[in-house]
Amino acid sequence: MEWPLVIFTIALQLACGLALAVTLIDKKSRSVTPKMVRILGIAIFPLTAVGILSSLLHLGNPLHAANSLRHLGVSWLSREILFSGIFAFAALIYSYFWFKERQSNRVLLGSITTILGLISIVTSSMIYLLPSQAAWNSGWVPMSFLGTALLLGAFGALVLGNLDFSHKSSRILVCLSVLGGLALIVSAVWMLSGLGQVVEDEVATQRLQRALHLITNQYAIWFGLYVLLACVLPFTVMFKYWNGSQVSGSNEAPVATAKGTISSIYTMLFIAVLIGTVIGRALMYVVGVGTLPPF
Repeated sequence: MEWPLVIFTIALQLACGLALAVTLIDKKSRSVTPKMVRILGIAIFPLTAVGILSSLLHLGNPLHAANSLRHLGVSWLSREILFSGIFAFAALIYSYFWFKERQSNRVLLGSITTILGLISIVTSSMIYLLPSQAAWNSGWVPMSFLGTALLLGAFGALVLGNLDFSHKSSRILVCLSVLGGLALIVSAVWMLSGLGQVVEDEVATQRLQRALHLITNQYAIWFGLYVLLACVLPFTVMFKYWNGSQVSGSNEAPVATAKGTISSIYTMLFIAVLIGTVIGRALMYVVGVGTLPPF
């Protein structure tokens, strides 16, 4: 089953992205930190834990998971498990700092946690770069992983923490969201281009053509939803934050925000973007194995 891997990769990338976004917010507005940002900081470790626990469901015998660490020198899977565990430990400490509202060295700890998370994401993406799997053996996979982390983390912090942000903090989150969204767009185009190529191995070419046919025909609606929710929708919200009333005034001016209905709308927007990234990750397995991950 691939759904545990979908949950694992998305959860860790969201956690890493939130660590980056929350750390930047903390650095720019340490005197007054919005309540929702503290909640997002606390959520980093639980998200990481959910991802790691879900990955164990993919193993034939979860009790033997530690055996995967035996081949660190040659196996990207072993490295992924190692760095994911280190990232989880750092996320635990970082979330604890937010829970206890400790400001001392919190920015430094957040920076370390983010770096470890990025290393974990890169090692995770390298598992799929296999010469025998032509559809995955390309740079669009790591770009998709990193883009998802930036988009979910920055966009989530921007819309869910839509309280008292300074002009500068909001602009930073918008920039990170734009980079994440652009990375997903480029990775999608890169993927389609790769699937349409003709390689020397005739069998590999046939598999690529089969994958391209699935994405553009049988799963075309799902691919369209992915592009709409994970790429187009975030950009419309980002544009509003960049030019609209959410970002206005001087660098010290708080962001004008209404509560209640508006907060609910922003929450639904984040859920929609999250669903879009999950669809995109599931389609990655369509490209590789020919079907959506079974429930």
